[in-house]
Amino acid sequence: MPYRLLYGGRQFDVLLFAREGGSCQVEEYLESLDDSRFIQINALIERCADDGPVFREGGPCRALRGFQFYEFKARRGQRVFWYRKGSAMILLHGFTKKAEATPRRELETAASRFAASEREAAMKGISYDRH
Repeated sequence: MPYRLLYGGRQFDVLLFAREGGSCQVEEYLESLDDSRFIQINALIERCADDGPVFREGGPCRALRGFQFYEFKARRGQRVFWYRKGSAMILLHGFTKKAEATPRRELETAASRFAASEREAAMKGISYDRH
């Protein structure tokens, strides 16, 4: 299974995209954060899973132009790229943004994981809907 459950929200399950071998980069990233940074990004993810993401200019959820995934952004630079499929929010890649522009390699990593996630789900017939 290429996914692991992180949080079961009222509206969405939050899934971690797992690499071959079972490791999850987003899980490793979240575990590496100090308590205050972890609490901030985790609260955002859980709130969106419970109540649904709210997209607005300058808000904590935003679409990324030219990509098929979104960004959770916390005030202290924590970023997590994710996409929605059915009743799941699939977390692809996490990092701490240190410059004004999002580094291209971070976007490319997330795009690669998005493609792998979609391929894997299609090959295995994985459903993202709650049963």
